[in-house]
Parts: sequence; structure tokens; C-alpha cells
Amino acid sequence: PTQGNACTSSDSTGGELKTAGQTDGVSVSFEYTDSVVIVESASIAFNISEASFDTSSTSAGGSAVLTVIDGDENTNSSLIDNFTVDVYSDTDNGGLTLTMNETDEDTGVFEATVFFTADGATSGSSLRVSEGDTVTAEYTDKTLPEPYADSDTLTVASTLTIGTAFPPL
Repeated sequence: PTQGNACTSSDSTGGELKTAGQTDGVSVSFEYTDSVVIVESASIAFNISEASFDTSSTSAGGSAVLTVIDGDENTNSSLIDNFTVDVYSDTDNGGLTLTMNETDEDTGVFEATVFFTADGATSGSSLRVSEGDTVTAEYTDKTLPEPYADSDTLTVASTLTIGTAFPPL
């Protein structure tokens, strides 16, 4: 038997199989002896991401770990992928851009630590805050499942409070 070349590194797709997005799938058939064929299929399924801080409040000199779970950002299963999120506070609503790194190859779980300062300026992964501030992390999910369209986006956010949060009386 001869091998088909639907997806090789020498064709125009550079070794990647082009698909039609969230409603597509891939089927592969392989004939390994005369009249013995194996067929396997996989559907493409986009996910809605989740974002969360590891604490609901922290001190102005503290830190927090932000976790974003989005399997769609795991674009290469043999590499540790990354992307960015926006993090800002009431004191510094311009905030910073935080790089989220995948926890390991092929996990779809991304983490980064944000440090908080009441004395210094926002820089790197350190955000200027004041007592009582709300800190917000926002991530734009661009790969959404149906009924969303391919052009739709969704902003996913998580917040925490700087200082002790007391419930109202």
C-alpha cells in the first residue's frame, strides 16, 4: 500500500491540518493489511475559560497566584505555552500586563504570581495598590463553543480585595 500525503511538512499547510473551527472534526483511516482498515475520529471542542485568584483578600505587601484554565490556549502539546492577561487595581487602573505560563506541557492550566505594593510604582508583575482596593484580572477568551460564533469573545475576570474584607453589618 502507499501512504497518502494529506499533511506532510513539505505541503502548503506546513504539516498542519487546516480545520473549519469549532464545528469541525478530523477522521483518519489507516489500512495496514489488505482489507483491514482502522478509522478514528475526533471532534473539535472549544472551551469557556475560567480565571481565579488563590485568595479573596491579601495585604498591600502581599501577593496572589492567578490561575486561568483554558485548554484552547494549549496550542502546542509538546511545549509550555503562554499568553497575557490585564491586571489592575482601583489605585492603578492602567495596571499591568501579566504573562501566564502553562504549568506543564499539555495541561491547559496557566499560572502567574502578582505582587502588590503600596509604596512603589507598578512595574513587571508588581501592582500598586492601596488598602481597600479591588484588584481585577481580565482575560479575553477568543475560542468559544457553540452557540457563540467564531468572531465572538468573552471577558473572564477574577477579583480580590486588598486588606481585610468585612461583611456588612
